[in-house]
Amino acid sequence: MVSDLLNSLDDSLPGGELGTLLSYPPELRFLAAKGSGSKLYDEDGNEYLDLLMGSGPLILGHCHPAVMAAAKAQLEQCSTCYQPTPSIAELAELIVSASPCAGKLRFVTTGAEATYYAMRLARAFTGREKIVKCAGAYHGCHDYSLVGFLAGDYDPLDAPVNSAGIPEGSSRTVMLSDFNDLDMAADLMRQHGDSVAAIILEPILGVVPPRDGFLQGLRELADKYGSLLIFDEMITGFRLAWGGAQEAFSVVPDLACYGKIIGGGYPTAAVCGREDVLNLSVFANRANPDYVLFSGTFYANPMAAAAGAATLRELAKPGMFDRLNQVGTSIRSGLRDVVDDVGIPAQVVGIGPVYNVFFTDQPIVNHRQIMSSRMDLSRDLLLRLARERVLISSSKGWLSTVHDEADVARAVDAYRKCLTDMVDAGLLQAKN
Repeated sequence: MVSDLLNSLDDSLPGGELGTLLSYPPELRFLAAKGSGSKLYDEDGNEYLDLLMGSGPLILGHCHPAVMAAAKAQLEQCSTCYQPTPSIAELAELIVSASPCAGKLRFVTTGAEATYYAMRLARAFTGREKIVKCAGAYHGCHDYSLVGFLAGDYDPLDAPVNSAGIPEGSSRTVMLSDFNDLDMAADLMRQHGDSVAAIILEPILGVVPPRDGFLQGLRELADKYGSLLIFDEMITGFRLAWGGAQEAFSVVPDLACYGKIIGGGYPTAAVCGREDVLNLSVFANRANPDYVLFSGTFYANPMAAAAGAATLRELAKPGMFDRLNQVGTSIRSGLRDVVDDVGIPAQVVGIGPVYNVFFTDQPIVNHRQIMSSRMDLSRDLLLRLARERVLISSSKGWLSTVHDEADVARAVDAYRKCLTDMVDAGLLQAKN
């Protein structure tokens, strides 16, 4: 029966895949039956150490009792109603109180929508069209985000798009700069700043932390040229600190985009920031030429709001972010020991409860080192770990408040076995 259901995916879905950036060969595919804490279980009862965490939303682990109770209570009242509910009001209040930049917010359904609307707001507010983004940054799958997503060497003014079907005009409104290269951003703004509506970036590029002064430098550039600064806090929001990257790095943008954690495992996202910018979307102002339309059937969904509010209430308890930082530090330390012991050219990179291993002898500071690393080996490692029933994504490992030192030890042991096997297979060469 299980194999029949798995095979039916090939009949129903293109490639038998969910349309994510994660795919497995047929022998590693499985149907997830349930999750509990830091573990995921398939239909045959096999246990997996989950370092995917739903690609980041499950900061409290699978099926946290407080989140489950909140979702169940909301379901018994109404699952969706296209009206404000107490859960929506509570989640909005929690996000606005936590986010240093937030005067107001708008809910949407996905992170991609949040960054898309943030760009739209910036363009309406400034009357300009151009967006500066960091090469290699992922802001969802909309047309503007996929400009330069997988860029290697590139022309900042004529960057490649990483999907078919994107109009040429979309890419012409996006300019690229390297993450952690303030001089490059300053030069770009010096030449084109008067046409730039916003600078948008992930405050950490996947798992790569910003250099000292980089984010503050972008803040100053945006102020100098009258552009808005947008933080995409899908990864960092409520993960690095209660106030996200804004608190962790002491830099306040004009707009911030949230998703993942704020839905507690359900789909929701938000754009928050300066009141004068968000007020462009007030319905009563729809006759104004700078009115920005926000609308969606499931925007501010009560189920996601209830689960999200419960999640944030848990994260607000003392010691939660210390716990996240501790487990992240522990796994990175263990993996660096493995890399040294096996003697391979690799970099263990990350911050807070996220990390990744890159196969290169060069320090990782932006997308250029990532793109020049042995990405084929990263894919091989992901599949080997899956055979050991340790699940990671292609871009990072995600840890949660319920991952403990036993989970870290299990993960580190799996990495040690897989990397040693890769050396034995001749895929990696140990350093002399």
